[in-house]
Amino acid sequence: MIISQGMESVRKFQDFCGPAIWLVMIALAVWVLAKAGWTISLTSTPHPVAVGEQWRQWFGAIGLILATYGTLMLNFCDFSRFAPDYKTVRRGNFWGLPINSTAFVVVSVIVTAGSLEVFGEAITDPAELVAKVGNTWVLVLAALTFAIATMGVNIVANFVSPAYDLANVWPQKITFRVGGMISTVAALVVTPWNLFSNPTVVNYFLGGLGAFLGPLFGVIMVDYYWVKRGRVDVDELFDATPGSRYYYRGGVNPKALWAFLPSAAVAAVLALVKTFSDVAPYSWFIGTALAAGLYVLLCRGERAAQLPAAPEKPVEV
Repeated sequence: MIISQGMESVRKFQDFCGPAIWLVMIALAVWVLAKAGWTISLTSTPHPVAVGEQWRQWFGAIGLILATYGTLMLNFCDFSRFAPDYKTVRRGNFWGLPINSTAFVVVSVIVTAGSLEVFGEAITDPAELVAKVGNTWVLVLAALTFAIATMGVNIVANFVSPAYDLANVWPQKITFRVGGMISTVAALVVTPWNLFSNPTVVNYFLGGLGAFLGPLFGVIMVDYYWVKRGRVDVDELFDATPGSRYYYRGGVNPKALWAFLPSAAVAAVLALVKTFSDVAPYSWFIGTALAAGLYVLLCRGERAAQLPAAPEKPVEV
């Protein structure tokens, strides 16, 4: 329903989801701190590990998080092109990513550490922690908030991009709305609630996702910043006639595929084969580096001539 109304409806829904989940998490943090007597330990852990293992797990977690954010990094233009200017995009990214994400992590750590102090176990699921409040109205309100927030995250991360992609594949028949409906049906067929029923499955899924998204990211970054030197001809981007600047071969860039396919294959093996479980969380990094290196080798003699600087105002399509 939300995605069928277009991107403006998605934006308004997100404007509600973000503050709503923040209110619930802050309320949880205050409640658990009060239950703990306003004193918690941020260093104690029920499962102590060596310093080296801590670093390995930390970087592994970063790799899995990047696999999750990889979808948004690749289709960021679906959102940024509606911004009035480049300054707005930079400001939104600054407050929305490093500042907002870091603050949310701090609150999450406080909530989890507080649960360890109060209940003797680290409760990482906020919904499970809300259930311990013991108030039916609080439970219902928090459950609704978490459900709405989950919808907001999934619409942005999992529906906007495929809706646009499907519309671009067959624009005569598939609109943004129809593409969103197709994505919804496909998401139900996959039954993601089964995929995410086990932490091990989650790690394998994210590792496999990163194995394919990383190489795409590597190729795109090298192509834009190194091959094309940060300059593109916007009008030519939408020219699909043979011989146009970005037509390549039959509308496909073969060198990008030659860099992507072997890199994704190697990263996928490392992510999904149990023998390589120690490096599986780093599949995004590995895939990105392999694809970027291969693409540099393939395009080292084809760096584009300088083009006029692109306008700062995003071009709406």
